[in-house]
Amino acid sequence: MKLGLTVPVLAVVACGGGGAGESPVTPLPSQPPAVLVSVSTPRVKAGSERATLIWSSQRAASCTASGSWSGSQPTTGSQSVSPDTAGQYSYSLDCTGPGGNASATAALEAWKPLAVLPTSYENFKEVGLSTTTLPSGFTIRGYGDFYQDGRRSLFTARATYDAAKPIEQATTAKYEFWRLVSGSWTLDNSILVQPTAACIHPRQALVADYNGDGKPDVFIACHGYDAPPFPGERSQVVLSTASGAYVVRDASPDVGFWHGAAAADVNRDGLVDVVLAAGDLPLVYLNDGTGHFTKESTNRFAALLPSAPYWTVQVVDADGDGLPDVLVGGYEWVVCPTCGGRSRSAAPTTVLLSQREGGYRAVKLPAVAGEGTVMDFVVTGASGNRAIWVDRTSGDTNVDTYLSRTLQRVSWPDLVSTVPLTTRSSPWVPWIIPATNGTTLSIVSDNARDGFTPITVP
Repeated sequence: MKLGLTVPVLAVVACGGGGAGESPVTPLPSQPPAVLVSVSTPRVKAGSERATLIWSSQRAASCTASGSWSGSQPTTGSQSVSPDTAGQYSYSLDCTGPGGNASATAALEAWKPLAVLPTSYENFKEVGLSTTTLPSGFTIRGYGDFYQDGRRSLFTARATYDAAKPIEQATTAKYEFWRLVSGSWTLDNSILVQPTAACIHPRQALVADYNGDGKPDVFIACHGYDAPPFPGERSQVVLSTASGAYVVRDASPDVGFWHGAAAADVNRDGLVDVVLAAGDLPLVYLNDGTGHFTKESTNRFAALLPSAPYWTVQVVDADGDGLPDVLVGGYEWVVCPTCGGRSRSAAPTTVLLSQREGGYRAVKLPAVAGEGTVMDFVVTGASGNRAIWVDRTSGDTNVDTYLSRTLQRVSWPDLVSTVPLTTRSSPWVPWIIPATNGTTLSIVSDNARDGFTPITVP
């Protein structure tokens, strides 16, 4: 029995390298931990929805959390999280074991419905838009969190009629909502209650909160059949409802060739009104708080502006004093001196500066020879570097209209005018926005189809 027991002992010694002339075998090193962190859903509504954070590890003795959570954590577990504020949250876990350490991270987005800003200018030009490829065809558009999911979506209105055909054959416009999916606009009209009658020719869409429910609505300035006899039509408003659906109704019973428009609290009563330009003195329509609008009994601009072909209007703080000013433009030359049996004058591009005591002070902006058709405005910069950018196209006594692309910069308050872009080889652009690419602020179009080369803001 003793001899039989001795054999395996000798074998073990030999395998272990204990004999003369043998090298010892180095033990295999321990492997580092493996760590996995995940969340049950990538997005939650801040303050009301919850996500489950799940983690596991192998070959770990201890784990420590960092980022949007902290402290020592078990090597495997789960935890319910519910961020109170909107933002991006990062949950990292670093685990240590005999073989070293390893980490993993999971991301969670907490969202809230995007705020509706006080003016249509802000909701278009100050919400961080970038240039995207919009749906094909000339469309008016507005941006807002229409689906109430914390993401900016798109509303468009597109005319479908042929102005070469009789007015009796004119078809109504298409109103559509779109989601941005993987960088492309995707039609989703599930939130729109189709109107019994849309307008024939929509010309501008103004996003603001017209019924006071905190959700974005759309005012559509409509000018109707764009050929003789130019009958005009009623503007419309697309209003949010408690169910999340949008309904369409007339904004006012008034018929006009409503062209340019802007939305802001003009009479300072806490409700969002609209200013409309229809080829004459701009008009103010006051909101009753439900999205129904009534024309002011007295034109507040009559003593400040001539009766002239004004087609464009924006409401924005032009001089930086915190008050909403009114910028107006149109045709800067005399188009038809005796149209309608009354005298007509040119429409000088003008800033109507709001006064704290009430009323306005008019400041004329420099004209650009041959480029006298004003399409849009943008204001950039702070004191010492403030500027008004004027989107123009051709037009003058001896120059046909709508045959160029021109951008003018007017420094404020010295009104020095420069023209960083003008070309007769590119078509006019209806609207411009300021957009930031990295750290560079530029004037661009929101529609990539316009082919607008960004102009850097100095």
